[in-house]
Amino acid sequence: MMISSWQHILAQDARWNSLKDPCIRNLYLRRRSQLLADVVGDSGSQGFDKNYLKLRAQILTSTYGSPEQRRSSRSDSFQTQDQLCNETPDSGRPWSASSVHEALTPSKDAYASRAMAGVMTESLSLSYTFSGVHHIFEQSSCVNCLSFANNNPDLLCVADSQGVLCIYQVDPPKVLHRIPAHSGPIVDLEWSISNDVIICCSIDCSLSVWDSAKGSLLRSIKDTVPIMCAAFQPANNNMLAMANARGLVQVVSVSTGMVVRGGCQQLQGNARAQALTFSICGTLLWVGDDKGSIHSYVFDISSGKLLKGRRFCAPEGKPVTCISFRHWVNRQARDPCLLVNSGTLLLVYGVVNPKDGTLVLKKRIHVCAESKTPAPLKSCFSPIMSFRDGSCVVTGSIDGGLIFFDVIPSHASSPVNTLQGHSKTVTDVGFAADEKMLASADSSGVVILWKKEPRQR
Repeated sequence: MMISSWQHILAQDARWNSLKDPCIRNLYLRRRSQLLADVVGDSGSQGFDKNYLKLRAQILTSTYGSPEQRRSSRSDSFQTQDQLCNETPDSGRPWSASSVHEALTPSKDAYASRAMAGVMTESLSLSYTFSGVHHIFEQSSCVNCLSFANNNPDLLCVADSQGVLCIYQVDPPKVLHRIPAHSGPIVDLEWSISNDVIICCSIDCSLSVWDSAKGSLLRSIKDTVPIMCAAFQPANNNMLAMANARGLVQVVSVSTGMVVRGGCQQLQGNARAQALTFSICGTLLWVGDDKGSIHSYVFDISSGKLLKGRRFCAPEGKPVTCISFRHWVNRQARDPCLLVNSGTLLLVYGVVNPKDGTLVLKKRIHVCAESKTPAPLKSCFSPIMSFRDGSCVVTGSIDGGLIFFDVIPSHASSPVNTLQGHSKTVTDVGFAADEKMLASADSSGVVILWKKEPRQR
């Protein structure tokens, strides 16, 4: 790229900087500068400048709105990433996601990126060393799920078995809202992309939509059986997908509370839905069930319709208790993948066909010993794309530990690091967006905030 092109890209990002969360503004621009410095002299990037600028402007507008005028409605329609992928750039050559990934893949000489990630001086285990406990919150019953806000490490939402939804401030630690949300255990929750709305579902056969700032109920969606899992549609947060104990997967409009026409599918084999997740573009949906199967569905963003894809079975057929999607783990593993908890196994699947969600098992990790009373273990990816020689995930364990693994298929399956602080089974884990904090919860109601060890320069 020419020097003038770098300046255009930085200037373009700076225009939208005021619309971003304050905690990521400077970090983002600094990171962008370092990435651009890495492609000095890269002849393969010539001719990509105008196409990239056009695409970047469309993505920033769809995500943050126009710099001249902020979005005023939660139900605004966004141009999706899928539509962007189908546009033809100025060069006349059809643009594809794979071509961008190839052009933006850091080279082996990406010294600035590697130095920032610490690969010059640190092992993966040292990169995920925690200095101690930042704070401990206590719920009155088993914590079933927790989640940090999107791109905001200062907000944490926790839900327990008594139907209580809590929103915590991380630093300084305090309770912002304590909401008696449901009459039964809450089994899943999620923040909207803008963090203004939280959804949670319960075995009391309902899903609730909450205003995260006021702690007030916006909408309640009823079902005839327990709702086991739910997630916002990434490209349009006015739609969500939910799945119930009878294996019925439904697409619901948040504004009306009604099921979208054509947005219903039944899991095969009378299975009970346990977990679900969308792809980054929202065109694929995967649902895990209690029989150890993962079902893929194709999501039509314009209409909200669901089409059946494929069905895959976990190695030992144990219930699938957690599914997470990651579009790009790190520079060694550039393919989209799923992280799945099935019994005491941690499974890494590669998405080999983005049209129907076809999966192939790439890595199988044994987390802990079997227990007489199986616990629904959960895991998560580290949120920052890694330029180290490896990629880290963390999972809870029956013995009260948090175990870190490297999920690159060619690397060893032994733990990278382990944290011990819980006396009961760890029921959920979650990283803050900047990776400076890790939250974990157990079946006794204890929520621990772990502070990451600052890297020595």
